[in-house]
Amino acid sequence: MLWDSEGDREVEAVRLFMPSELTDSTKCTKACAVGLAEVEAELRMGEARDALEELRQGLRTRTMTNRQGVLRQINVKIHKAKLRYRYARHALTRLKEHGGWERELRVLQDSDVRALNERALTEEEAAQRAGVQDYEGIQEEGGIAAFGAVALGEGRRTLSWIWYTAKSTEPDEAELVEALRVEWCKAYARMRRWREDVVLVEEEMRCTIEYGYWASFEWLARSSERANSNMSDELQEGLMAYALEQADHESRTCAKLMTDWAKIRAKGQAYLVNDLTAEENVVVDIVGKDEDDEGLDDGEEGPPDYED
Repeated sequence: MLWDSEGDREVEAVRLFMPSELTDSTKCTKACAVGLAEVEAELRMGEARDALEELRQGLRTRTMTNRQGVLRQINVKIHKAKLRYRYARHALTRLKEHGGWERELRVLQDSDVRALNERALTEEEAAQRAGVQDYEGIQEEGGIAAFGAVALGEGRRTLSWIWYTAKSTEPDEAELVEALRVEWCKAYARMRRWREDVVLVEEEMRCTIEYGYWASFEWLARSSERANSNMSDELQEGLMAYALEQADHESRTCAKLMTDWAKIRAKGQAYLVNDLTAEENVVVDIVGKDEDDEGLDDGEEGPPDYED
């Protein structure tokens, strides 16, 4: 351990140079007593854990506060805890080798500093917040509350890793444990709704294709009925041609839908059986126009559906 002895200053004002501040391992070995680096490493571990606890406590307090003056003070405390954790972890990277401690004390990104009920910011939201902070000079940590108008991103919201490393052995952590249970229940409910949506979409696709084939058979039946009706040959020929055209149109549409939806239906079935080897991203053109409709203008309608 080194110290700065310039001038006549009080002992409390003398700066101590810790082993983590010596970048050269040879100098650290020569200048520091045996075992001093290990002692500092233990102190830094405790400091990092304390900083994380202060960070979590500040985030929990902020979710229950709506007074702007108090919020500003809480945001300052959260920012200080974040910097303190980063400083302690940076010192640990100089004192300790890679190991299991890195699973508990991970790299803390700005996007990781968010409460239980907050989601991560999108790129656009992060840019807007940065502009507001530059203009007002306010440092605010965290994401956006995942309810109300921004609930669109609730389906893919994940908790920050800082909440997974929290210890539940202390009596005052009962509220945290209860909050984590609530978040787990909400995530489980969302998963169940996703499975229900997959089942419903699969059934809607199946019904759409089945209806198309049924409609094709109906048009073929109509064409047969026209052959036995009492009407002029010209009208009978025209109605039969139209019925056959509609039957062919329905049949080709069903075949196209079966081809276009094959991958997404296969992925849905794999999801229902928990098959994680299914293709991750499936792109389907669901807004493309049918080949027969390419020649129609926006305001022009197709042929009418003639009835008997």
